Amino acid sequence: IVMGRVNSCQSLYYRKTSTLSETKSALLNWDGTLSKGQQKASNAVVDSLEQGRNMLLWAVAGSGKTEMMFEGMNWALRKGYRVCLASPRVDVCLELHPRLKTVFPTVEIVCLYGDSEDKYQGEQFVLATTHQLIRFYEAFQVIFIDEVDAFPYAKDPFLEYAVEKARTKEGTTI
Repeated sequence: IVMGRVNSCQSLYYRKTSTLSETKSALLNWDGTLSKGQQKASNAVVDSLEQGRNMLLWAVAGSGKTEMMFEGMNWALRKGYRVCLASPRVDVCLELHPRLKTVFPTVEIVCLYGDSEDKYQGEQFVLATTHQLIRFYEAFQVIFIDEVDAFPYAKDPFLEYAVEKARTKEGTTI
């Protein structure tokens, strides 16, 4: 009901996800620097993606987790993977959208949440609330989840199911 009514008179569509062409050029345009500990975490994110291993990046609020994920996002986007950054909170999506557009200026990024005007049109990078992942099936090779301990994600097994369903079988979750 929250996502809108569906009945037998309506058509449902499924778009098979494919990887895009690999690119050699860097897509990340960020001139910030990471501390030694942040760089170690950033390297671990990239290593997890290269190995196809799920990973928990655990750090206190305000420690730069988003920046620690930039290189991993860049790696995945350059490989042609479809990437999703999901958060249980709309305010986080709204805050991250302009930041991500700034650091990935050549990548089409769509931001999806309950009242969003944006519509998914096959963009390579999706920023969305975890609730929006209900709409996707095996769409992303990489899913980054921000604030997995936040309400409602932490208390709702259905949202965890939505993330699993939205990720491809060989995909990775950070």
